[in-house]
Amino acid sequence: MKEYKYKKTFTFEGKRYKVYGDTLEEVIQKKALKVRDLEEARVVLNRSTTVREWSKVCVDTYKVNVSEKSRHNIENMLENHILDHIGQMAVSKVKPVHCQAILNDMSGMSKDMISKVHQLLNLIFRTARENQLIVTEPTSGIVRPEGNVSFRRSITDEERRALLKVCEDVKYIPYLFMLYCGCRPAEALKVRSNDIVSIEGVTALHIRGTKTKNADRYVPLPLDFLSYVNEVSPGGFNLFAEKNGKEHTESTFRWLTHCLKRDMNIEMGARTYRNQLIPPLPLASDFTPYCLRHTYCTDLKKAGVPLGIAKDYMGHADISMTANIYSHSDTDTFLAGARCLGIEGIPPGIPLKGSKSS
Repeated sequence: MKEYKYKKTFTFEGKRYKVYGDTLEEVIQKKALKVRDLEEARVVLNRSTTVREWSKVCVDTYKVNVSEKSRHNIENMLENHILDHIGQMAVSKVKPVHCQAILNDMSGMSKDMISKVHQLLNLIFRTARENQLIVTEPTSGIVRPEGNVSFRRSITDEERRALLKVCEDVKYIPYLFMLYCGCRPAEALKVRSNDIVSIEGVTALHIRGTKTKNADRYVPLPLDFLSYVNEVSPGGFNLFAEKNGKEHTESTFRWLTHCLKRDMNIEMGARTYRNQLIPPLPLASDFTPYCLRHTYCTDLKKAGVPLGIAKDYMGHADISMTANIYSHSDTDTFLAGARCLGIEGIPPGIPLKGSKSS
């Protein structure tokens, strides 16, 4: 790296910037040009463009059709996992060893998060090459750490009974749309009465998903569930709002889930003291709203819905995601197979490998 005789540091809108030069006059001129570019919100693209500068241009240009939440997640990944390491480096100076170090630093994190950061690195440097900022991509050949895989599960029969009882409170109805229709949490919060339609005589729910093009979909709506919703919330429902009429945010939905778990624990027999739950708690600690969506998929499997149709109902972009759930063994499917083979009894003391729930 070339050594410069002069360096000048300045602050612009709370951020620190540095300029270098062989003469004091050159440094002053570079600072003036940099301030001008910042004031005009324009990044001059060349081989000296930093990763931080290019990543902002990259996201603004190539991630225009993502939701506000997705953009927020991308910016967080950038700041926490990429820019902390190489943000001030010139794009042209980044080597594969730098990118590999970023992924190595994520060892022990979830496999999904590592994969997303890897994809983001690929996007940044692939588009940098396409815009002739670099000749070769430093992400070529880097290896992702194994990462941790978290398995979501179906809810148990006891949990289902408690959930249905607790969801007699209208504020919890979004969770039933996850259980009976496979909605993601954000999708369930968007459901409105006019999303229930009829398709050639079959009552269906229009799920207005935005995660992928497959997420916007129609799923058949069980009539007993529809009557249940109408009984709990006569005259229609407004599922996405809090009591004050405002839309749920991530924090308010987390609080709603906290309340749901508390009420389910009490319904399942948990004791309280001074309004606090007394451990041990009957509701498993790994219960999350996504367990309800997983349960919907396993219910499709038990009902004999073909894998390809289940993929559409789940709104998956890749059928392998649905197949991963369909491939999970559970006691019910094991017994159904045994009956097909004419085997009515199970030898005692032999656990079912891979079974996590009923």
